[in-house]
Amino acid sequence: MLELRRGTLGFVQDAFEPEVLDWLRRRDELAVRQGPGTSVQYLAFNFRDKRLGDRRVRRAIALAIDRDQLVKSVLGGAARPATGLLTPDHWAYGRADLPRHDPHRAARLLDRAGWHDPDGAGPAPRFRLVYKTSSQPARRRLAEAIQAQLAAVGIALDVRTYEWGTLYAQIRAGNFELCSLAWVGIGDPDFYFFVFHSTMRPPAGFNRGGYDSPLMDRLTAEARVTTDPTSRRALYGRIQRLAARELPVLPLWWEDRIVVHTRRLEGFEPSADGSLHGLVRASLTPGT
Repeated sequence: MLELRRGTLGFVQDAFEPEVLDWLRRRDELAVRQGPGTSVQYLAFNFRDKRLGDRRVRRAIALAIDRDQLVKSVLGGAARPATGLLTPDHWAYGRADLPRHDPHRAARLLDRAGWHDPDGAGPAPRFRLVYKTSSQPARRRLAEAIQAQLAAVGIALDVRTYEWGTLYAQIRAGNFELCSLAWVGIGDPDFYFFVFHSTMRPPAGFNRGGYDSPLMDRLTAEARVTTDPTSRRALYGRIQRLAARELPVLPLWWEDRIVVHTRRLEGFEPSADGSLHGLVRASLTPGT
């Protein structure tokens, strides 16, 4: 922020906390550009944990989390609650409704799964989970908000924060129960194969939670060799509906793309996927 104000820095993308954007917008020498983005924040489950391997528990967690409130309170409104990993303007997007916030239904599902609240409305939890995230302030606030929402249905969350390199190494190794990450700029939907196919566990792919579904395997394998656009779109629609039902991950929201730059920069148009290729067509007017 100080370097932008001094003019020694002329371009920043997706690096500011929501509460500082109003200050930046008041600077006459700066332009703040904000619009819908394609990066998706999601909650990852480790299926090796018997609790999280139960779809009823994953669905209860989804019902307990109020994504609309988190977008408003933690992100300052700078996101759209997600219905999946692909945004609505993606050619392969298929509508698949995720569970809406309903803590009462969440509690009933946990009861059915055998995780009864030991003391009713008392402080004792049904069980505890470890949630790993980065030490970035915004990610810590998100973790604390999710911690409070899950506590309301009897799930205790132990939040542990790490520097990014350490966190990513642990997640790649499958050393987590819950964690929150983001996918940036998803292009071809063959991405689903690398994320959800049972053979794509690290280092082969990105199935870090160990999700294993014969139906998902068949659909993602078929979609990647289907060349007819209409058939391919239909297959990815089925994949998205299956993911919404089984919850291999819980999509949280699509983050807005926010760019702050000097007004001397002309001709640059931000890209929803975060690409900086637009700088090729931009120019910088001489300073005063």
